Amino acid sequence: MTRHFCTILFAYLFLTNFVYASPYIFLDETGQPSIISQEEIKAYNQTHGDSILSLWELGGGIVRTQFPDYPGSDFNYNITLPFPAAIYRGDILRAERDEGIRGRFWNHKKFELDLSFDGTLPSRSNRPNPRRAGMSQLETVIEFGPKLIIHLLKTKNKQTLDLNLATRFAFSTNLKKWEDQGIQFNPFMSYKIEDIFAPKSLFMLTYGMKWSSRKLMRYYYQVDPSFETPQRSPYHAKSGLLESSLSALIYYPIYKEVMVFGGIINAFYNKSSNRNSPLLPKDRTLSTVFGIYWTPFKSRVYVKD
Repeated sequence: MTRHFCTILFAYLFLTNFVYASPYIFLDETGQPSIISQEEIKAYNQTHGDSILSLWELGGGIVRTQFPDYPGSDFNYNITLPFPAAIYRGDILRAERDEGIRGRFWNHKKFELDLSFDGTLPSRSNRPNPRRAGMSQLETVIEFGPKLIIHLLKTKNKQTLDLNLATRFAFSTNLKKWEDQGIQFNPFMSYKIEDIFAPKSLFMLTYGMKWSSRKLMRYYYQVDPSFETPQRSPYHAKSGLLESSLSALIYYPIYKEVMVFGGIINAFYNKSSNRNSPLLPKDRTLSTVFGIYWTPFKSRVYVKD
């Protein structure tokens, strides 16, 4: 029996959470199940660096975010959205509060091999970006690809320092058609410390850079002669550095399973290879996110995480 088998039995686990008073089950690293009590779980988590946590948690929340129309744009959007909150701690499939959904295909004490995701939202048709007036609307960009994580530091007081090496394939889409937009290489350092302000709190700091192929750069910054205006000269986009960024993220529990979070992303374009494009007007952009979520539903299956 493995953790993946529990995914197949998701419906059964859901029913046992809310219909039957089933016992708590612990799956060890080999996938062998055993009965465990809440007192044993609390005692273990108080005395060990690693934690025993629910295999999955479910709930919902609301988020308020501000971000540029596309990388380096001086036109911003403000969006408030409800969202489903889900955490899953499987061997391969992972849904985590600090890294979102990812696939972990190889896990070693010093290394991990993941499937990572990134992207940008589409431009709004009801509020077109004046800098791109007359040009085609930017669609959703979805990026995915392998990521190698090198664990540089892991302490007993739950501090970690990782070097992340991500290579992602980019596609633009309106969900009816998909178009290849090249490749992006995104190395970044990430520092995390858990329980810094309170139990279950988290502080995360990252610094990274993104290098993109010419195809993705053309999608954002190319100005063909047919789109020339008095304020927008033609520009031939090239591959190279897209941006560097520094971000900070905080999670803080305010009541039992209720968590508030906030973060900022500072992106810098002064060294971008397409800094002279009329579609890249800013040296720096600031994105913010604030929200709250509640995960009252938890699996009775626990795993070491």
